[in-house]
Amino acid sequence: MGLFFTVDNVGALVRRLQERGLEPEAPPVDQDFGFRTVAYADPLGNRVEFGEPLAP
Repeated sequence: MGLFFTVDNVGALVRRLQERGLEPEAPPVDQDFGFRTVAYADPLGNRVEFGEPLAP
């Protein structure tokens, strides 16, 4: 089980976290359910996912 947070800009979030030495599990991906998402694992292995709504 993990957490999901909605953000305004996934790309900007990824860049900020990379500047701090954190890498996502995979590059951001546009999902069929209308969000661009990216996921990270916390130090305990819990999945933390961030998503931004895609424009219709």
